[in-house]
Amino acid sequence: MSRQKDPPRLALRFLKWFCPSHLYEGIEGDLLEAFDVDVEQVGLYKARRRFAYQAVRFFRPGIILRNTFASPFIQRAMLKNFIVVAWRNTVRNRTYAALNIAGLALGLATFLMMYLVVRFENSFDRYHKDADRMYQVISYDKFNEPTSHVPGAVIKFLRENSGVESASAALAWPPNVIKVRNENLQQEHAFYVTPEFMKTLDIKWIAGSPDKSLSAPYQVVLDEPTAHRLFPEGAMGKTIRVDNAYDVTVTGIIQKVPVNSEFQFEFIISYKTVDRYASWQSNENNWGGGDSSHHGYVMLKEGVEAADLEAQLRKQAELHKEHGQYAYFKLLPFSEIHFTEDNDTYNYITPHWLPDTLFYIGLFVLVIACINFVNLATVQSVQRSREIAVRKILGSSRGALVCQFFVETAVIVLMAEIIAGGMATLLVGHMDYLLSTHVASAPVWNGNTFGFLLLTGLAVTFASGFYPALILSGFQPMSVMRNKLAALSARGISLRQALVVFQFGIAQVMVICMLIALKQMQYFHTQNLGFDSKSVITIDMPDSGDEMKREHLRQQLLKHSAIKDVTFGLTSPSSTRNWWWWTIKHPNLANGAATFRLQFVDTSYFRFYKIPVVAGRMFQANDTSKTNPVVMINEQAVAALGFATPEEAIGTKLGEGDNVELRTVIGVVKNYHSQSLKADIVPHLYSFRKSNFYLASFRIDPLSAKEAIALIGKYWTQEFPDNYFKYAFLDSDLRTFYEDENKFSNMLTTFAGVGIFIGCLGLYGLVSFVCTRRTKEIGIRKVLGASISSILLLLSGNFLVLVTVAFAVAAPIAWYVMQQFLEQYTNHIEMPWSAFAVAGAITFIMAVMPVGWQSLRASRANPSDSLKYE
Repeated sequence: MSRQKDPPRLALRFLKWFCPSHLYEGIEGDLLEAFDVDVEQVGLYKARRRFAYQAVRFFRPGIILRNTFASPFIQRAMLKNFIVVAWRNTVRNRTYAALNIAGLALGLATFLMMYLVVRFENSFDRYHKDADRMYQVISYDKFNEPTSHVPGAVIKFLRENSGVESASAALAWPPNVIKVRNENLQQEHAFYVTPEFMKTLDIKWIAGSPDKSLSAPYQVVLDEPTAHRLFPEGAMGKTIRVDNAYDVTVTGIIQKVPVNSEFQFEFIISYKTVDRYASWQSNENNWGGGDSSHHGYVMLKEGVEAADLEAQLRKQAELHKEHGQYAYFKLLPFSEIHFTEDNDTYNYITPHWLPDTLFYIGLFVLVIACINFVNLATVQSVQRSREIAVRKILGSSRGALVCQFFVETAVIVLMAEIIAGGMATLLVGHMDYLLSTHVASAPVWNGNTFGFLLLTGLAVTFASGFYPALILSGFQPMSVMRNKLAALSARGISLRQALVVFQFGIAQVMVICMLIALKQMQYFHTQNLGFDSKSVITIDMPDSGDEMKREHLRQQLLKHSAIKDVTFGLTSPSSTRNWWWWTIKHPNLANGAATFRLQFVDTSYFRFYKIPVVAGRMFQANDTSKTNPVVMINEQAVAALGFATPEEAIGTKLGEGDNVELRTVIGVVKNYHSQSLKADIVPHLYSFRKSNFYLASFRIDPLSAKEAIALIGKYWTQEFPDNYFKYAFLDSDLRTFYEDENKFSNMLTTFAGVGIFIGCLGLYGLVSFVCTRRTKEIGIRKVLGASISSILLLLSGNFLVLVTVAFAVAAPIAWYVMQQFLEQYTNHIEMPWSAFAVAGAITFIMAVMPVGWQSLRASRANPSDSLKYE
């Protein structure tokens, strides 16, 4: 047969690779005979295709599993020998083994902790049996602004819809105080829910049931810890006074809700109780606005698509657009509630980008550790060259040598994983502190964790051991015996240099990002918001607080020098809660209407917070006339209304929604940030309505803080004896605006340091090896008159150049990443080039320490000892 008519060689090699030797000859002969026939009948091209196809068809379990798998390099005795040799090498080279294990343990522990955090965050509310059919209803107003409030009419429509299995409502209105055995107590995590909502959740009932325990007004269900705290002797049938307004009876007890749930129920009041004192919340004919704490939930029937139901809701919103303020509604999957930043939830919010970012931080640290191992393993190959040569001369195959070094890598990785598991167990609580999560409260070690650690260990073993195994198994015995290894091993120098550059490049990107993120956080915390928040204490007002009590409290406190001023309003100037929005009508507005944020303030509010009035006047005590209602606005509202100056807006009439009543603008205040600096300043409308003062603010003398708090508590208790006294410093509340960014900065700061430390461990090992290999050369240079500084430069100069190159690579990458990071904020710093200089200096100093120390030791060694070294 001519060469042109040969079967495809690749197919033959593939067949020989997987086919058992006792079957190969027969199968090959049959395929070749069929090939010759096909060449004659259908031509060479089709014959080759058929041959390849038939060869691949033999790649099946019936053929593959008939291999004996008795390859000489994986016999049990040989495997045992590999493990023994690996342990001896580890003990003999303690320094290198310690550096490898320490670096890998830190990298694996970091990656494992990040996995635990990501797994925990992604597990929220996924444990419910029907979680894939459960949704929260989100409302969007005419200006495309989302809110978690759902009108009662929407709940009614969903309940009657044929595609809905159940629709339910929940109202998050924690009482100001509860009274048990004549003792005032505070109770957080309190909700009003319908029985249908409790049925959809996988909650274990210890006593009672949703149908019986939440079917009538004035019923309450407690979780087990709360029941034991309030009634150690037994809670069922006991009575609790709520807000000194009504009594509820304990009719059920549930097991404590898992920490990975948004619904942290502790105190659940029947939703029918709302009908008795806040019927406007539960009005099922209402398509309009309401409190943002009123939420709607739905479970779809099997096979029903959320998009279809959303389309039906959109039609209903269109039908009721004259009476409602919402343009459309969307269904948010239960698994997404935890990640929705614009949503009011019962737990904490984690933005989508944070778990992904944490995972990549952990991965980068692990990559740095793997690079350490590769570099140290390849430089150690010189010391083991004679061992490899002897093994090859005695008949060891390259495959057996590769297997040996993979076993040695696996032994190192296994020891590192054991240490990493212990570190992660001990430090997971610290992760809770850094990220303000509850990872430590969830089970850490389970089948998923062990599986993840096993797969990670296998991946690290392969990634870290592959290249060193190829290098070591590729040594030529004769070259090694003739001491010509230096020329051979030089091939690995460029790769080691590239790995060092890559390793320190990752570390420097993390350091630069950390410094820029910290500067942005410093900007957030120090930037003037447009009002004075220093030395301000705030307290939530009770619903029963009337004007006379408020004024008496103010007068009593202002008699003391420790209290500088007092004011009341809906919220503080900048707040994350109790936002009210009004639809304002005016001819100058686009489409004749716009949504302004509403704030209720008293006559001293702007003076108290030092917010300047730029036009007109402030509210006065007699500005409560219903016949001539007046309002104030901010400068942003002036611009939205189309006026060139604040003075032009004075006297203008503003309509409110469908209300024909007009309100007169009497004053304009200077813009200030009512939200975080991450958002734009929005138009504000200010009203003097005393019935909506839900927050009291007290400016105190910072030098008499303890005295001031004691005075406020004393007079507060006198005026509101049935309400729990709980205060907060406004500055502390404002810091909560940036919790996610603080988490990100904390993680970058911690693990950028870990990454640099691991990189320095690798540099220390590399320099130690170089100093050992060049001991005699250093001795000769010293005898010939070389100075310590010249030897230092000789030994360390190359490594410091690599660190510098790494910075040059890292800087533009970090610039691009952080430019994207900063641009997501409306108010942000300019790119601080000083951060690049500081990051470069930090990394350079950290690299100089191990390199310089080892180089200095070598340069100061006695030349006579060096010349004796072999």
